[in-house]
Amino acid sequence: MSLHKNGYQLLKIMFFTHSSYVFFKENRNLILIIFLLVIESSFSFHLIFSMETDFKLNRYQGKWYEIARFKNPFQKKCLKNVTAEYQLLDNGMINVVNKCEIKNGKRDIVTGLARIQDKNDHSKLEVSFFDIFGWRPIWGDYWVLYVDPIYSWSVVGDRKRQYGWVLSRNPTLLPSHLDKAKLILDKNGYDSTELLITRNDDEN
Repeated sequence: MSLHKNGYQLLKIMFFTHSSYVFFKENRNLILIIFLLVIESSFSFHLIFSMETDFKLNRYQGKWYEIARFKNPFQKKCLKNVTAEYQLLDNGMINVVNKCEIKNGKRDIVTGLARIQDKNDHSKLEVSFFDIFGWRPIWGDYWVLYVDPIYSWSVVGDRKRQYGWVLSRNPTLLPSHLDKAKLILDKNGYDSTELLITRNDDEN
């Protein structure tokens, strides 16, 4: 009886081993993709952002010039002279007006709203440029990773590290400040070598 039982157990192990081998062989590409996604997700989760810790929204409002950005689909028409204006409203929301120069020297203007995403961390905002009769179903991160002490330039990103900007109160930024902005982006998991420098030759 013991011999029969041991033989049965051995057959189960052999069958399981063979079945596992066949499964892994037939699905090795899928398993590899899942494994890589898990690794990427784990890395992204554990890489904590270094946020602007003493952020003052009232000081941040006003006009900003885009100095550099990472490639993104919603700014592909913008060729130069990119600006953003933020105005704090009485209800706590922020009015947003983005402008840029597109083909044939025309100006593209997009308006939206921003709001505080995390009441315990006002440097974490979110912005929306799409509404349906006042309802805004789509919001995107606008995280202020850094702003200098006099609020003259800043670094902005998002939780997925898909988008990022370097902004300044002036159309140009000192090379030393841009170098620091790149270090801040790299520290937060971006690849600053992919930054696109924005051409600003119009202060209007």
